[in-house]
Amino acid sequence: MNRDHFPSISGGLLPDSGGGRDFPATVRPNPGSDEAFQTLLLSLAAKASAQPDAASLIQFFCRAAREFFQVSGAYFWKCQGPEEMVGEQAEGKLAERFIGMRLRPGQSTVTAEAVEQRRTLFANQIESAKFPVAHEFGARAMLAAPLVVFNEVIGATTFLHDSDENFFNDDLAAKATILAGQLGSLLEATRLNEASQEEHRRAQILADVAHALHGRPDVSAVIEAVADRVRLLLRARLVCVLLKHDGPFELRAVAAETPQLATAARSRYDRRTLRFAADLAQRAVSAGEPVTVSITADAHSMGDLISPGTLIAAPLRTSRTQGAILVFPRQSGIYTSDEKVLVSAIAGFAAVALANAEL
Repeated sequence: MNRDHFPSISGGLLPDSGGGRDFPATVRPNPGSDEAFQTLLLSLAAKASAQPDAASLIQFFCRAAREFFQVSGAYFWKCQGPEEMVGEQAEGKLAERFIGMRLRPGQSTVTAEAVEQRRTLFANQIESAKFPVAHEFGARAMLAAPLVVFNEVIGATTFLHDSDENFFNDDLAAKATILAGQLGSLLEATRLNEASQEEHRRAQILADVAHALHGRPDVSAVIEAVADRVRLLLRARLVCVLLKHDGPFELRAVAAETPQLATAARSRYDRRTLRFAADLAQRAVSAGEPVTVSITADAHSMGDLISPGTLIAAPLRTSRTQGAILVFPRQSGIYTSDEKVLVSAIAGFAAVALANAEL
């Protein structure tokens, strides 16, 4: 990629890729006043102080920034690992098309270059042949600012104009840099706040588990309580518990997001699905610790009920009984290593309660 097409905010001249002329980078006046810019910063901070989730905060940013800059579209990319970015939120032109788009470092885009250089870049008089994504969105000028938090790029914002080919300048780039910096800080604060709340929620559920399982009179009551608490803890759609005692594994408890899902899950535990679940339970018992398995829709007979993804199988055993807690994939993302530890902790509580109920 020719980096001369991407002057930094300290820029000077923008190359005219069409006719060889040079245009001053500051030829166009700012569409928003400094006073309006300060109001935008304050409104973004006020939105964050209301403690919205990250998605709501980003959507507010895209809408407010697009209005301030008077651009055709405002877009937010989220880093998905070190090698890829995914379109997460957008406002304006082809917003729905943007959601879910993937951007890799090797692609020829203003945004990819801005992320690589970790600085705000803009390009006017864009050549469609060199920027396929820009061509798809009808961009004549684009600006991108990376979000850098603790020296790590967590995302990027992109703005485009589809009619003025000399729209962006140093002043707009400077303001976009400040906005990206503020958004990055606010998103990190939101993440930390959500993490703190999640830790508190988990601690409460673990305490509730210990209390709920204490003194349960029979095995069935213990197992049903375990399945219910694990589902709540991990925000899973479906949790099943399988046990065996001098025989094959049997489905002993189902906890589901809705009563309809629970009924459907029980009714579909035919021989194929039970064999699939029993194999996973045996793997967990043999390993002596939780195992994670990537499953597809054709691995069991509930493919239309449960999305493909990662399943956790945590072993559960007493002197008389062997079994496992199966936590099926959830829509909100894969399970973390910390969540595997939490499931293991609950399985430990459950084993003690089961042994007591068996006595």
